[in-house]
Amino acid sequence: MRKQLRLKHNHRKRPAIQRKANGKAVLSRRRIRQIRFACGISQAVFAARIGVNVITVSRWERGYQAPKGLYLDKLLSVQKSLERKARVITNAPHGEGEVPAPGGTQ
Repeated sequence: MRKQLRLKHNHRKRPAIQRKANGKAVLSRRRIRQIRFACGISQAVFAARIGVNVITVSRWERGYQAPKGLYLDKLLSVQKSLERKARVITNAPHGEGEVPAPGGTQ
């Protein structure tokens, strides 16, 4: 009879930007993927815009590597600009900032 493997999942929510002991920011692999999805672009386009190889973006999203230095700064600035856009849309009066349905009219 086969034994079933039970995997333990850690479902604790972690902040999107974590800090190391030295105070430097660290983005989780999930957050990097969320940033790319929020931009609505592929890994290849995302990599080109940041200035890295597509394999590097894949490694970041899978957790094999973490962005450092200039690339971490670029990701943090993209995240901040997305947060600003989200605030503008949520604070806009009714009708402004709404995204029309694809192929439909309002």
